[in-house]
Amino acid sequence: MATELTRRVSQQKVQLTSSIENMLAREQQHELSMTEREHLLKEREEYQDAVKLASGEEAKRLAMELREARALERELLQKEQQQIAMRERQRLLEEQEAFRREQQNKMDELRAQYEVKERQRVAEELAMQRAQEIERLCEEAAILSERENERRRLQQDRFALEESKFLASEMEGFEQRRVWRETLNSPTKNNKPAPEKRPVVLVMTVDINESEQGTITVHKGDAPTDLAKAFIAQHDLDESITAPLAKHIRKTIRDMGTSTAENTVQPKRTKPVSRRQQRETIARLSRPRTASMSATEEPQHSRRNSASQAAAMERLAQRPKTASQEKRKKKVLKDDSVFDRLHSYGDAKRKHLEQAREAAAANEQASVRVPQLSTVTKQLTKSRNAGDCQNYGEKLYTEAKQREAQLKKLREAAAEEINDEEATFRPTISKMAQRMGQDGDIVERLGKYQDIAEKQKAKLAEMRESEKMEGCTFAPEVNKDARAFKTMLRRRPEQAKAHELLFEDAKVRHERQTEYKQWFPLDHTFKPDLSQSRAFMKKSKRIRQLDGESREDFINRLVNSKKETEARIEEVRRGRAEAVAEYSKVKPFKARKPPVSVAQSLSRNRGNVSDHLYATWFEYDDMKERRIQREKEKAHLLASTVHTPKRSRVLAENLRREALGNIFELLDQDGDGIIDPQEADVTVLGDREAEDDIAHLLASVATDITSDDFIMLFTNHAHVYPIGPRMYLHRFRSLANVEAAEPVESEPEPEPARQPRPARVSNAESKHALSRSLTPADEPEPASSAMTLDESFDFDETVDVDMQSRSALDESFDFDEISEEDLLAQQRALEEQIRALEAEASAEDEF
Repeated sequence: MATELTRRVSQQKVQLTSSIENMLAREQQHELSMTEREHLLKEREEYQDAVKLASGEEAKRLAMELREARALERELLQKEQQQIAMRERQRLLEEQEAFRREQQNKMDELRAQYEVKERQRVAEELAMQRAQEIERLCEEAAILSERENERRRLQQDRFALEESKFLASEMEGFEQRRVWRETLNSPTKNNKPAPEKRPVVLVMTVDINESEQGTITVHKGDAPTDLAKAFIAQHDLDESITAPLAKHIRKTIRDMGTSTAENTVQPKRTKPVSRRQQRETIARLSRPRTASMSATEEPQHSRRNSASQAAAMERLAQRPKTASQEKRKKKVLKDDSVFDRLHSYGDAKRKHLEQAREAAAANEQASVRVPQLSTVTKQLTKSRNAGDCQNYGEKLYTEAKQREAQLKKLREAAAEEINDEEATFRPTISKMAQRMGQDGDIVERLGKYQDIAEKQKAKLAEMRESEKMEGCTFAPEVNKDARAFKTMLRRRPEQAKAHELLFEDAKVRHERQTEYKQWFPLDHTFKPDLSQSRAFMKKSKRIRQLDGESREDFINRLVNSKKETEARIEEVRRGRAEAVAEYSKVKPFKARKPPVSVAQSLSRNRGNVSDHLYATWFEYDDMKERRIQREKEKAHLLASTVHTPKRSRVLAENLRREALGNIFELLDQDGDGIIDPQEADVTVLGDREAEDDIAHLLASVATDITSDDFIMLFTNHAHVYPIGPRMYLHRFRSLANVEAAEPVESEPEPEPARQPRPARVSNAESKHALSRSLTPADEPEPASSAMTLDESFDFDETVDVDMQSRSALDESFDFDEISEEDLLAQQRALEEQIRALEAEASAEDEF
């Protein structure tokens, strides 16, 4: 409230001071006009006395000194006017440069803010895309894990079913062998075993070493495994080669196109299975299935195949024996021993079971549908495998557990920070900022898109800039600092990032302001204790580190703080203007911008606001005094400046040429338009004029001259020695009138008559007209009219037009004819001119 009252009182004081200064200026103008008139009258009297007392040479010397003084005064006034104009131009240039610099700073700030926002937007889009991709992958991993679990369950069920069937078949075989054993143990007719009469199928030669060989005789019905064991036992070889040798015997028998198990019965409704399918089926059954194969397997196929296999095995077991089989069985029982018969029957049964198992596996493999992987799944599984885990689903499950443990650890750390008693500040951070500030694989994955994002952003910025600058032909001039900064950016493109430059600039400013706050002059002994502030800054820094505030977040906070400060300043400024307008009911005064911006002066990094306002008040007083002084100088300059319009100068020049032409006609007595300077009679102009400059000028010319040459000669002489020729013509006319008026020789010579003062030539287009003119004696006197001082006499204009001597001024102007009404009219005219100048000055200030 006190500040508002002080401001209103200061505004009233300014208005009163300006009104008083305007009144004083008008009074000074009026006093100046009256003082000039008195000064002219006094000079006229002194000059008349000096002319009466002094001789001709003394009058010339005084006139010469007077002209030199006038010329020097004019030169000084011109120089002062030029200096004032130069200072005004310099001030305008400085204001224009300051305005341009301010606009450039605003453009740079807006450009930096736009780049930061664009970078944030791109980062948010990439983060959202990555998050969606991660969610989709997690869903697919969950689906794969469920399918893998289902496949494991089905596989375990199938293995259990096969094991139960195998045990059942084995038990059935044991039961049959027991029955057969009882049958075989029964006594025969002769009570003798039947001799072995099996045909030889194949005789194989086996190389035991380089010098020793062995033979294997394969009879019809022999088992390859038994043959291999018998051969190894016969030659005392290693038992590890039993399986390869049996495999080789079996392959050789198959290549021969014979079979050692012709008496075995093949199950019906079974497709022929190739050796490759058998090997693949055995290998597949011997290892667990992969996740890719079990993901799309349908349980109905395995159950249906298992049921069909069990039914086939039962039909095979319950199938009645044929006549040939019974005959062959009786023959075997008759000829073979009990042990050999049992062994052969067991081998045949085992082979039959193996073949049935292989056939069932082949059928199952043929019925299983091979899963087709999608493009996304192929891309995901291309660079990742099960690793140390059993399958891919287990790997995904392990990774999910690890992520869950990591999130749990982060939550516990956040809870500990919240429970910290010292940390009382709780900033509000958005979810997007939290995701951007987290550390982890997401940053590494987003890193590879950084170059692409930078290129796209630069391209978009260039397109927007080209669209904005399209049609703009203005090319602003850049100062040295800006050019050096641009050159630095061009030489170091890797460091030319806007947010990094802004961060470094803010950091340097902060350090400089800190040093300035800690510095105190030598004469100031008081030094406040800033330990609490330093501790608070350290604590704030630690809190910012705990909160995970990044450099971009810090820059954004600084930019937003500056925007809020400027908005508050603008609001306060508008409130002040509205209060002033409401109080004074006039248009508020729009002052120039101070050297230090209000935003900088009111920032939180500077001193007290009251001290700043107190210092600003004195600055405004100084500016007001300087402005008043400039207005006074301007008014004085306008009052002392010669205002001669072009038409007045043309009229004066015409009168000058006319007067010189009349003088040339007097000297040209023969009337041929050419005079001889050496023979010209200058006595016709009078004794006083003959001794003056005309005789000297004509004596300096050696050739004949015409009228134009004569006018040119005197015009050039008038610039060097400013005494016009009007005096000669006027003196000659006076003498001619006297001679014409003499009736007789004895009458005394009359005094030359005073020439009447001519009226001012009217000109509606110009502001000022010619003040006086030469009128011949024989012309009638113009009609008198009410004439003001400005219409009757303009001293500066008269001096500028013809630069007459004091005698010519006395003859052409009469001060006694000025009346009181003329003085009042002149005073009113001066007041109107002052008001017009004040209106122009106020209009310039508003502009």
